Amino acid sequence: MMLGLIIFSPMAHAKNETWLAGTRYKGQLTIPMGNQTLLWKCNGSVCRVSGSFTHTLSLEACQALVKRTGPLRFFKNTQGKIWTYNSKELAECNKAAR
Repeated sequence: MMLGLIIFSPMAHAKNETWLAGTRYKGQLTIPMGNQTLLWKCNGSVCRVSGSFTHTLSLEACQALVKRTGPLRFFKNTQGKIWTYNSKELAECNKAAR
């Protein structure tokens, strides 16, 4: 059971990359994720966090951010993965909004 959690966690098979989220939030947010703490830096248009992540987008990371910022306009990474405003994935993430 524990092995499954490690294999499918958002930090498994990690590479350096950046996640970006479209939001009007401005400031910094520290959000614990597994064995890492994500430091999101937000400029009022986009929030960014860089670190050792998988190439896929993490619903868990998205929802943790949305709980603090409100709904997102997009969620993407530097590997070309993107959840657009009309995608079912971003709709699921935005359900966690405060």
